[in-house]
Amino acid sequence: KSTRSLLVKGFSVKNEQNSGTQYVAEITIKFRRIAVQKYLEQIGVSYSDAQSEISLLIPILTDSSGKSIIWAAQNPWSEALANHDLKNSLMPLKIANSTEAGLLATEQEVLDRNENAIYQLASTAGESAQAVFAHLTVSGTNATLKVSGITSFSKKYKINDGDLNALYAKASADFLSSLVKGWRDNNITSKPQTEEIKVLVVFNSLDHWIALRARIDRIESIKEFETDAMTSEGAFINLRYTGSVAELAGELQVNGLTLIDLGSYFEIRG
Repeated sequence: KSTRSLLVKGFSVKNEQNSGTQYVAEITIKFRRIAVQKYLEQIGVSYSDAQSEISLLIPILTDSSGKSIIWAAQNPWSEALANHDLKNSLMPLKIANSTEAGLLATEQEVLDRNENAIYQLASTAGESAQAVFAHLTVSGTNATLKVSGITSFSKKYKINDGDLNALYAKASADFLSSLVKGWRDNNITSKPQTEEIKVLVVFNSLDHWIALRARIDRIESIKEFETDAMTSEGAFINLRYTGSVAELAGELQVNGLTLIDLGSYFEIRG
Protein backbone atom coordinates (compact mmCIF):
# COMPACT_ATOMS: atom_id res chain seq x y z
CA LYS A 1 0.00 0.00 0.00
CA SER A 2 2.79 2.44 0.87
CA THR A 3 4.52 1.69 -2.44
CA ARG A 4 1.33 2.33 -4.40
CA SER A 5 0.79 5.68 -2.68
CA LEU A 6 4.29 6.78 -3.66
CA LEU A 7 3.67 5.88 -7.31
CA VAL A 8 0.33 7.68 -7.64
CA LYS A 9 0.39 11.44 -8.20
CA GLY A 10 -3.36 11.91 -8.18
CA PHE A 11 -6.65 10.80 -9.67
CA SER A 12 -9.91 12.21 -10.96
CA VAL A 13 -13.42 10.79 -11.23
CA LYS A 14 -16.09 11.65 -13.81
CA ASN A 15 -19.32 10.26 -15.27
CA GLU A 16 -20.32 8.68 -11.96
CA GLN A 17 -23.42 6.48 -11.96
CA ASN A 18 -24.98 4.97 -8.85
CA SER A 19 -27.58 2.27 -8.48
CA GLY A 20 -28.68 -0.04 -5.75
CA THR A 21 -26.22 -2.74 -6.80
CA GLN A 22 -23.32 -1.05 -8.53
CA TYR A 23 -21.19 2.05 -8.87
CA VAL A 24 -19.78 2.97 -12.31
CA ALA A 25 -17.38 5.78 -13.05
CA GLU A 26 -14.43 6.77 -15.23
CA ILE A 27 -11.36 7.02 -13.02
CA THR A 28 -8.17 8.62 -14.37
CA ILE A 29 -5.01 7.90 -12.38
CA LYS A 30 -1.86 9.98 -12.82
CA PHE A 31 1.44 8.32 -11.88
CA ARG A 32 4.80 9.76 -10.93
CA ARG A 33 6.92 8.78 -13.91
CA ILE A 34 10.33 8.67 -12.18
CA ALA A 35 8.93 6.76 -9.20
CA VAL A 36 7.34 4.17 -11.49
CA GLN A 37 10.57 3.77 -13.47
CA LYS A 38 12.58 3.19 -10.29
CA TYR A 39 10.03 0.70 -8.98
CA LEU A 40 10.08 -1.32 -12.22
CA GLU A 41 13.88 -1.33 -12.20
CA GLN A 42 13.95 -2.52 -8.57
CA ILE A 43 11.75 -5.53 -9.32
CA GLY A 44 13.63 -6.32 -12.53
CA VAL A 45 10.87 -5.63 -15.05
CA SER A 46 11.49 -4.61 -18.65
CA TYR A 47 9.24 -1.80 -19.84
CA SER A 48 8.65 0.77 -22.53
CA ASP A 49 7.15 4.15 -21.69
CA ALA A 50 7.72 5.96 -24.99
CA GLN A 51 5.22 6.29 -27.80
CA SER A 52 6.20 5.85 -31.40
CA GLU A 53 5.50 8.64 -33.84
CA ILE A 54 1.90 8.74 -35.03
CA SER A 55 1.00 6.68 -38.11
CA LEU A 56 -1.88 6.83 -40.55
CA LEU A 57 -4.21 3.83 -40.28
CA ILE A 58 -6.00 2.85 -43.50
CA PRO A 59 -8.79 0.31 -42.75
CA ILE A 60 -9.82 -1.51 -45.93
CA LEU A 61 -12.90 -3.74 -45.90
CA THR A 62 -13.53 -6.19 -48.74
CA ASP A 63 -16.99 -7.73 -48.51
CA SER A 64 -18.22 -11.11 -49.76
CA SER A 65 -19.03 -9.61 -53.18
CA GLY A 66 -15.39 -8.63 -53.63
CA LYS A 67 -16.03 -4.89 -53.28
CA SER A 68 -13.42 -2.95 -51.28
CA ILE A 69 -14.28 0.21 -49.36
CA ILE A 70 -12.22 2.60 -47.24
CA TRP A 71 -14.10 5.86 -46.73
CA ALA A 72 -16.38 6.38 -49.75
CA ALA A 73 -19.16 4.37 -48.07
CA GLN A 74 -19.96 3.14 -44.56
CA ASN A 75 -17.06 1.05 -43.27
CA PRO A 76 -17.96 -0.89 -40.09
CA TRP A 77 -14.40 -2.24 -39.93
CA SER A 78 -13.08 1.32 -39.72
CA GLU A 79 -15.70 2.13 -37.07
CA ALA A 80 -14.64 -0.87 -34.96
CA LEU A 81 -11.02 0.31 -35.02
CA ALA A 82 -12.07 3.88 -34.19
CA ASN A 83 -13.82 2.58 -31.06
CA HIS A 84 -10.38 1.98 -29.54
CA ASP A 85 -8.22 4.70 -27.97
CA LEU A 86 -5.93 4.99 -30.99
CA LYS A 87 -4.43 8.33 -30.00
CA ASN A 88 -3.01 7.24 -26.65
CA SER A 89 -1.63 3.82 -27.61
CA LEU A 90 2.11 3.07 -27.57
CA MET A 91 1.72 3.29 -31.35
CA PRO A 92 -0.70 6.20 -31.84
CA LEU A 93 -2.80 6.05 -35.00
CA LYS A 94 -5.02 8.35 -36.99
CA ILE A 95 -7.71 7.28 -39.45
CA ALA A 96 -8.02 9.76 -42.30
CA ASN A 97 -11.53 11.10 -42.80
CA SER A 98 -13.29 11.25 -46.14
CA THR A 99 -12.70 15.00 -46.51
CA GLU A 100 -8.94 14.66 -46.13
CA ALA A 101 -8.87 11.62 -48.36
CA GLY A 102 -10.96 13.31 -51.02
CA LEU A 103 -8.40 16.08 -51.34
CA LEU A 104 -5.29 13.91 -51.39
CA ALA A 105 -6.01 10.39 -52.63
CA THR A 106 -8.77 8.34 -54.17
CA GLU A 107 -9.71 4.93 -52.83
CA GLN A 108 -8.43 3.34 -56.02
CA GLU A 109 -5.04 5.05 -55.63
CA VAL A 110 -4.80 3.65 -52.11
CA LEU A 111 -5.88 0.17 -53.20
CA ASP A 112 -3.29 0.33 -55.99
CA ARG A 113 -0.68 1.44 -53.42
CA ASN A 114 0.11 4.64 -55.30
CA GLU A 115 3.16 5.82 -53.36
CA ASN A 116 2.70 9.53 -53.98
CA ALA A 117 -0.98 9.48 -53.03
CA ILE A 118 -0.30 7.47 -49.87
CA TYR A 119 2.57 9.76 -48.92
CA GLN A 120 0.30 12.80 -49.28
CA LEU A 121 -2.44 11.09 -47.30
CA ALA A 122 -0.07 10.05 -44.49
CA SER A 123 1.00 13.67 -44.09
CA THR A 124 -2.44 14.39 -42.59
CA ALA A 125 -1.32 12.43 -39.52
CA GLY A 126 2.09 14.11 -39.26
CA GLU A 127 4.99 15.39 -41.29
CA SER A 128 6.95 12.14 -41.04
CA ALA A 129 3.98 9.79 -40.55
CA GLN A 130 3.91 6.44 -42.29
CA ALA A 131 0.92 4.35 -43.31
CA VAL A 132 -0.27 1.02 -41.98
CA PHE A 133 -2.90 -0.90 -43.94
CA ALA A 134 -5.39 -3.11 -42.09
CA HIS A 135 -7.21 -5.06 -44.80
CA LEU A 136 -10.08 -7.26 -43.65
CA THR A 137 -11.59 -9.56 -46.29
CA VAL A 138 -14.92 -11.25 -45.58
CA SER A 139 -15.85 -14.32 -47.62
CA GLY A 140 -18.85 -16.39 -46.58
CA THR A 141 -18.25 -17.73 -43.07
CA ASN A 142 -14.53 -16.87 -43.11
CA ALA A 143 -12.48 -13.71 -42.90
CA THR A 144 -8.81 -12.83 -43.28
CA LEU A 145 -6.97 -9.87 -41.80
CA LYS A 146 -3.77 -8.79 -43.52
CA VAL A 147 -1.72 -5.92 -42.16
CA SER A 148 1.04 -4.26 -44.17
CA GLY A 149 3.03 -1.05 -44.27
CA ILE A 150 5.02 -0.26 -41.14
CA THR A 151 4.40 -3.79 -39.84
CA SER A 152 3.14 -7.16 -41.08
CA PHE A 153 0.43 -9.28 -39.50
CA SER A 154 -1.99 -11.90 -40.80
CA LYS A 155 -4.78 -13.88 -39.18
CA LYS A 156 -7.78 -15.95 -40.30
CA TYR A 157 -11.17 -15.94 -38.58
CA LYS A 158 -14.32 -18.05 -38.55
CA ILE A 159 -17.51 -15.99 -38.57
CA ASN A 160 -19.88 -17.54 -36.03
CA ASP A 161 -23.61 -17.30 -36.79
CA GLY A 162 -22.95 -14.51 -39.29
CA ASP A 163 -22.03 -12.12 -36.43
CA LEU A 164 -19.93 -9.55 -38.29
CA ASN A 165 -19.86 -7.14 -35.34
CA ALA A 166 -18.12 -9.79 -33.22
CA LEU A 167 -15.65 -10.33 -36.06
CA TYR A 168 -14.85 -6.62 -36.33
CA ALA A 169 -14.39 -6.34 -32.55
CA LYS A 170 -12.11 -9.40 -32.35
CA ALA A 171 -10.03 -8.51 -35.41
CA SER A 172 -9.53 -4.88 -34.33
CA ALA A 173 -8.39 -5.97 -30.86
CA ASP A 174 -5.98 -8.53 -32.36
CA PHE A 175 -4.54 -6.00 -34.80
CA LEU A 176 -3.93 -3.30 -32.21
CA SER A 177 -2.50 -5.81 -29.71
CA SER A 178 -0.05 -7.08 -32.32
CA LEU A 179 0.93 -3.54 -33.27
CA VAL A 180 1.65 -2.54 -29.67
CA LYS A 181 3.49 -5.79 -28.89
CA GLY A 182 5.78 -5.27 -31.86
CA TRP A 183 6.61 -1.75 -30.73
CA ARG A 184 7.10 -2.77 -27.09
CA ASP A 185 9.34 -5.74 -27.95
CA ASN A 186 11.61 -3.56 -30.07
CA ASN A 187 11.68 -0.49 -27.85
CA ILE A 188 12.42 -1.68 -24.32
CA THR A 189 13.68 1.33 -22.36
CA SER A 190 14.95 -0.60 -19.39
CA LYS A 191 16.36 -4.07 -18.99
CA PRO A 192 16.01 -6.12 -15.80
CA GLN A 193 18.45 -4.80 -13.23
CA THR A 194 21.14 -7.26 -12.20
CA GLU A 195 22.91 -7.69 -8.88
CA GLU A 196 26.33 -9.21 -8.34
CA ILE A 197 27.55 -11.44 -5.51
CA LYS A 198 30.77 -13.30 -4.83
CA VAL A 199 30.19 -17.04 -4.51
CA LEU A 200 32.41 -19.97 -3.56
CA VAL A 201 31.31 -23.05 -5.49
CA VAL A 202 32.39 -26.01 -3.39
CA PHE A 203 33.47 -29.14 -5.31
CA ASN A 204 35.56 -32.24 -4.68
CA SER A 205 36.87 -33.02 -8.17
CA LEU A 206 37.28 -31.52 -11.61
CA ASP A 207 34.34 -33.55 -12.91
CA HIS A 208 32.23 -32.31 -10.01
CA TRP A 209 33.18 -28.69 -10.84
CA ILE A 210 32.25 -29.15 -14.51
CA ALA A 211 28.90 -30.67 -13.53
CA LEU A 212 28.16 -27.84 -11.07
CA ARG A 213 29.02 -25.20 -13.68
CA ALA A 214 26.59 -26.78 -16.12
CA ARG A 215 23.80 -26.79 -13.52
CA ILE A 216 24.48 -23.18 -12.54
CA ASP A 217 24.40 -22.16 -16.18
CA ARG A 218 20.83 -23.51 -16.47
CA ILE A 219 19.46 -21.17 -13.80
CA GLU A 220 17.25 -18.63 -15.58
CA SER A 221 17.83 -15.73 -13.18
CA ILE A 222 21.62 -16.06 -13.47
CA LYS A 223 22.64 -13.83 -16.35
CA GLU A 224 26.40 -14.29 -16.17
CA PHE A 225 29.14 -15.68 -13.98
CA GLU A 226 32.90 -15.74 -14.28
CA THR A 227 35.60 -17.56 -12.33
CA ASP A 228 37.63 -15.22 -10.13
CA ALA A 229 39.96 -17.61 -8.31
CA MET A 230 40.47 -21.31 -7.61
CA THR A 231 41.23 -22.52 -4.09
CA SER A 232 41.64 -25.87 -2.39
CA GLU A 233 37.96 -25.63 -1.33
CA GLY A 234 36.48 -24.75 -4.70
CA ALA A 235 36.11 -21.87 -7.15
CA PHE A 236 35.25 -18.27 -6.37
CA ILE A 237 32.95 -16.82 -9.02
CA ASN A 238 31.39 -13.41 -9.58
CA LEU A 239 27.71 -14.13 -10.21
CA ARG A 240 25.25 -11.65 -11.74
CA TYR A 241 21.54 -12.35 -11.38
CA THR A 242 18.10 -10.72 -11.54
CA GLY A 243 15.48 -10.73 -8.80
CA SER A 244 16.16 -11.27 -5.10
CA VAL A 245 18.65 -13.53 -3.30
CA ALA A 246 15.70 -15.55 -1.96
CA GLU A 247 14.42 -16.13 -5.49
CA LEU A 248 17.91 -17.11 -6.64
CA ALA A 249 18.23 -19.55 -3.76
CA GLY A 250 14.85 -21.05 -4.66
CA GLU A 251 15.87 -21.62 -8.29
CA LEU A 252 19.16 -23.18 -7.20
CA GLN A 253 17.34 -25.48 -4.78
CA VAL A 254 15.03 -26.72 -7.55
CA ASN A 255 18.19 -27.72 -9.42
CA GLY A 256 19.67 -29.53 -6.41
CA LEU A 257 21.97 -26.71 -5.32
CA THR A 258 22.12 -24.93 -1.97
CA LEU A 259 22.98 -21.24 -1.58
CA ILE A 260 24.49 -20.36 1.82
CA ASP A 261 24.99 -16.76 2.97
CA LEU A 262 28.31 -16.51 4.85
CA GLY A 263 28.25 -12.74 5.24
CA SER A 264 31.22 -11.59 3.17
CA TYR A 265 30.42 -14.09 0.41
CA PHE A 266 28.07 -16.94 -0.49
CA GLU A 267 28.59 -20.65 -0.99
CA ILE A 268 26.95 -22.95 -3.49
CA ARG A 269 26.96 -26.66 -2.65
CA GLY A 270 25.47 -29.51 -4.56
